[in-house]
Amino acid sequence: MPKCIVIDTSSIIFGFSHMVNIFDSIQNTMPDCTMVASIGILRELSGIGHSTKRSSPYANVGLVQVLKRCRVIKDNSSVDSWITKYSIKHNCSVCTNDIELKQKLKDKGISTYSISKNGTLR
Repeated sequence: MPKCIVIDTSSIIFGFSHMVNIFDSIQNTMPDCTMVASIGILRELSGIGHSTKRSSPYANVGLVQVLKRCRVIKDNSSVDSWITKYSIKHNCSVCTNDIELKQKLKDKGISTYSISKNGTLR
């Protein structure tokens, strides 16, 4: 099991849009794993939460959960760049439902997970 897992915006919104708390799923599957997010992920969630997008309420719930349950790293890099650099430097896995990002991470040897509609990490 990884010692830490970076949680991407896409997984947070996907999970809550399917009535799945991704943070509970990760904690149940990897109880000793530290969940990590960056200021950039908070910014993305806040922007979506203040928009008129259908995913707005899920982003708002996700934002609250990130603040309560994740170690938030103060880094203003672009989110995808930060996720890649941080996971390599700290040997973290990444939970993302972003297909392109997942492939880029796998190409760099970073272990990835995504959240399914029923809350399973795969």
